[in-house]
Amino acid sequence: MRDKPKVLKMLKLLPWLEERLAVAYEVVNLPSQAAQRADFLGRHGAEFSAVVTSAAYGIDNATMDQLTQLKVISSFGVGLDKIDVSHAKTKGIAVGYTPDVLNDCVADLAFALLLGIGRRVSEGDRFVREGHWSSGAVGPFSLGFQVSKAKLGIVGLGRIGATIAKRSTGFDMAVRYHSRNAVESEPRTYEPSLMDLAKWALFGGHHLGWRGDSSFDQSRSLSGFGREGLFDQCLAGHVGG
Repeated sequence: MRDKPKVLKMLKLLPWLEERLAVAYEVVNLPSQAAQRADFLGRHGAEFSAVVTSAAYGIDNATMDQLTQLKVISSFGVGLDKIDVSHAKTKGIAVGYTPDVLNDCVADLAFALLLGIGRRVSEGDRFVREGHWSSGAVGPFSLGFQVSKAKLGIVGLGRIGATIAKRSTGFDMAVRYHSRNAVESEPRTYEPSLMDLAKWALFGGHHLGWRGDSSFDQSRSLSGFGREGLFDQCLAGHVGG
């Protein structure tokens, strides 16, 4: 019987995923403490041909360099901000991730947040649980804002942003978007200025990761988005991703 390939797992994953990995591979956990990790990699780094990580955790170049037989990095999630793909390429290491897998799930959550913000769902839940509905002592509870037919501004029209824009058609929403560049063949209105988009929209959705790009001023966009400050943020990779 052939030995299973040894895989280095950078972090704790979902139980069902760890179970599936264990069937096909000998999975070893990277120690969490920095001192232990350095010692472990020094003694065992050459034993692993694959690394499993996530988009949020990634892998740094120093760790890549210590894994001298590494052939593949498999990242669970969307976005490669935490993995230096160019460095991996110079070492002949293939990098895989999961684009398109989470588009619908993130879009569902984005609209759950939009509805929750607009119709004050979480606030209403607390209002009732705290007894204010029956006592009447606090006064009437505001029903918030209508989501259908509202103006939705999307920052970052990549895979997820486009899926959210598609969801908005069911709510008859007017949609404009801002990205580093206009998206070719996209029929929705491109807004070159992030702040102009913020002034136009009632609801805003930010669907990219901030990487220190001066053209994306996070604090200004968050404060300016929506005339009532209604903003939902779903981080999902780098600009345009």
